Amino acid sequence: MSKYDLTSEEIEIIQKMRKEKEKEKENRELIIKALKTAAQYEEWLFYNGMGSSFSTFVDDFGYQDKDVRLIYQLVESIRDDIMAEVNISRE
Repeated sequence: MSKYDLTSEEIEIIQKMRKEKEKEKENRELIIKALKTAAQYEEWLFYNGMGSSFSTFVDDFGYQDKDVRLIYQLVESIRDDIMAEVNISRE
């Protein structure tokens, strides 16, 4: 066995670590996307005098990515948290 030969167990460990790192990267990218979208949507709502709803998010704001339901839920959660923190009504 040379110093570069790996056992099947070692290969599994490496593959598991790589999958975990990839998942962490994907999660981080999702967080960034949700935060950016929330900021853009909040600004759009403010300047257009609109209230938030799923149909507004999709039809008027124009979010069309395939992850629309997840991003909308995250955006609304972000908005809820911030509005509560600064004591602003969402209406």
